[in-house]
Amino acid sequence: MGVFARADYGTAAVNNGGDIDASVEGVNGYIGDYAYGVLANGEYAQVSNSGSINALGYYTATGIAARSLYGTTVSTTASSEIEAYSLYVTIGIEGRSEYGNVTVTNAGDIAVEGLLGGAVGIQAYSGPGIIVDDELVFGDVVVANAGHVTADSEYGIAIGVSGYAAMGDTTVSNSGSIQANGYIGAYGIYAGAYGDVIVNNGGTVGASAAPGGLAAGVLMQSLYGTSTLNNAASGVIGASGDEGYAFAVMGSDAVDTINNSGRITGALALYGGNDVFNNRSGGVWSSGGTMSTDFGDGNDTLNNLSGGLVDILSGAITFGAGDDTLANAGTVRTGTGGTISFGDGNDTLANASTGLIDVVGGTIATEEGNDTITNFGTFRLTGGTVTMGAGTNAFTNAGILKALGNSAVDVGAGGTLTNVNAIDLIDNAANDTLNLTGTLAGNGALNIDVNLLTSTADQLVVTGNVAANAVQTVNVLFPGLPTTAQSSAVFARVSGTSAASNFVAGQVVGYSPANFLDLDLTISSQINAANTAADVFSINVDVAGLSDSGSLAASVASGAAGFLNDQVGTFRQRLGVNPYGDAGKVMSAFVRVYTSEGDVNQAHVAANFGQGGNFAYDQASWGREVGVNANLFGNFHAGVVLGTADSRQRLTGGGVGQNRMDGMTWGAYATWYVPQGFYVDLTHRQMAVDVESTSIAGLLQTRAHTSSKSLEAGYEWAVGGFNIVPQVQYTRTEVEDIRAIAFDRATFEGHGGVSERGRVGVELNKTFTSGNLRWTPYGSINAIREFDGEMNYTVGTNFFGATSTKGTSSMAELGLGLQAGGWGFTLGANWTDGGAFKSAVSGQANIRFAW
Repeated sequence: MGVFARADYGTAAVNNGGDIDASVEGVNGYIGDYAYGVLANGEYAQVSNSGSINALGYYTATGIAARSLYGTTVSTTASSEIEAYSLYVTIGIEGRSEYGNVTVTNAGDIAVEGLLGGAVGIQAYSGPGIIVDDELVFGDVVVANAGHVTADSEYGIAIGVSGYAAMGDTTVSNSGSIQANGYIGAYGIYAGAYGDVIVNNGGTVGASAAPGGLAAGVLMQSLYGTSTLNNAASGVIGASGDEGYAFAVMGSDAVDTINNSGRITGALALYGGNDVFNNRSGGVWSSGGTMSTDFGDGNDTLNNLSGGLVDILSGAITFGAGDDTLANAGTVRTGTGGTISFGDGNDTLANASTGLIDVVGGTIATEEGNDTITNFGTFRLTGGTVTMGAGTNAFTNAGILKALGNSAVDVGAGGTLTNVNAIDLIDNAANDTLNLTGTLAGNGALNIDVNLLTSTADQLVVTGNVAANAVQTVNVLFPGLPTTAQSSAVFARVSGTSAASNFVAGQVVGYSPANFLDLDLTISSQINAANTAADVFSINVDVAGLSDSGSLAASVASGAAGFLNDQVGTFRQRLGVNPYGDAGKVMSAFVRVYTSEGDVNQAHVAANFGQGGNFAYDQASWGREVGVNANLFGNFHAGVVLGTADSRQRLTGGGVGQNRMDGMTWGAYATWYVPQGFYVDLTHRQMAVDVESTSIAGLLQTRAHTSSKSLEAGYEWAVGGFNIVPQVQYTRTEVEDIRAIAFDRATFEGHGGVSERGRVGVELNKTFTSGNLRWTPYGSINAIREFDGEMNYTVGTNFFGATSTKGTSSMAELGLGLQAGGWGFTLGANWTDGGAFKSAVSGQANIRFAW
């Protein structure tokens, strides 16, 4: 014995700051039985240690033993070191009071080993009390560890910290580390009481037992109160040993409550009582793959709060009989073979909007009873199963029920799965199946993958009925584009009663009409009213036509052709009245501005898909050009022009979007012109058109090359003071080299085409003279025929079509030319209607100087 203090009627107190070595190995080889580093015994006992204590015994060894009748206190500092060893029972700190409170506070290191019997790092005990003045007087136990405690027993039982109150309450707190390693049994913390038990852990607690031995990280037992474990964010609790013999936490038939913000690894054994596990934000409970977790019979509750993780892995947890509840706002997941079993009773599983229940190859079973599952978050089955047993069961999905692989939900023959949000099988592969046993009800969505190449889809297989008023909107996902105008795939089978109206078409997930094609979904069904075969439902994907972005892309070529045709116009529109100046002039220069606006209702033919689309557009063009003319020998004239132009092409008739075009033009012409006689004019224009297309796709850009050749001839003769000029004109405009337009799934390739226009008209003009000013009003009426106007395109290598402006229109024109000396000015306007053109109004102004 190192230090002994006794006080029969007072306080036995010991304060050690030095080194104490108590050993049964005495002088002359004498070996004793028991060793105590410090022993204090009295009415009250008080021991403090900041030094080193070593106890070596044969039968027993105790570092500090403080025993009292009415109250015991033991405290150590961080510099405290206690080591004890014996063959049988070894204790680091013993605090005991028969009738009073026991408080043990440790901040140092404790290492004990009891080879054959057992070892306890800290043992605190308050006895059954005593009756004083007809009242029972008893104490509570409080243990607080901030140090490092290890207890080892090679053949017996090891306990890191033990606290027991025979009549009062027990509180054990740990912010350090506790490890117990035993053979028969090992307990990191044992806390027991007649009344309430509280364990607070912010450190590390572990227990390890030999094969067949019982291990518990925390064992808490209350006879007539409640047991509570508070595991803080820094707390770690675990146990290792054989399956069915190792538990992170063990409770009793009392009401056990676990509040976890840290990490608990291993099984739980909570026995009877209405037990509660609150897994808080940041808290992790991992079963470690063990199969032995049992909440016991009673109305048990597992609350997994937002930010919490309950990881079953390939293990199992069982709630036992009773009306049990799993309320999840964090993450609950199982691995392959993992099981959550609720046992018999009216059980409840509620998944909040922030919650994820992730069943990967595992099972959730609510067993017998009228069970309820309510999902507001994500409930994901990856080859997983939900079975709800017999009873009037209800599974309400108001969140996302994700089903991947071959998954199943069995609500029982009398149960109902009510989907009011989404059942989602989408994972970019059309090979998933959800097997539903029971009745499908509700108005929600069914999201599936479809493989258009193999005509397959994810499957919903209902062994049961679909409620008469249920409507599931089917949304599909597939990569790329369809390759044919219509694709179809079976997606649902119902063994019982269903109606064609139970499934309706939704949308193509992730598909944007910016991909040029307009896709329509429809549902078809084969209903077997006799229920001799399953009802079959199919999803159909139709390429209905071009979307607005597709219509705009298809209109680029015809718009570019019209753009250049507006520039070419007629001989009069380009060069005005008295185009070459008076006799004797050899050169002239001119500036021309022009504009045009009107509606174009082009025809469209899709070769191998639907004819839908908005192809009518309003086009406005405006430009300016400068030119130089040379009056050559005889009646020949030639010139060159250079200009810039802009155009806006805007969809009408329900279409939304526009093309903006601009470009630089150059051209040349040659004319044989005999005043009061024949003229023949040949002109050429060429332009590179930059196009910016704005639609639901945003801004897409392309470019096209256009060229135009026009040949016009006429004859002018005087009749009754007027000049009558019959005219014919042929214009050929080519559009080519259109740059492809691409979006995320499709490429639109415009191939261009040819516009061939013929015009027959007659002009009437008369010249008036006033001083040195001549003015010439003129007018004409014309018939215009577009012989071709076809522009071809391809979408996504599989779909072909063409637009056309073919048709006959009429044009009426009025203008006025002024001439004074070498200056000339012409202003004209015209109106065109008929064929593809609706009320197009154009105008131009030309000013020229000849010398």
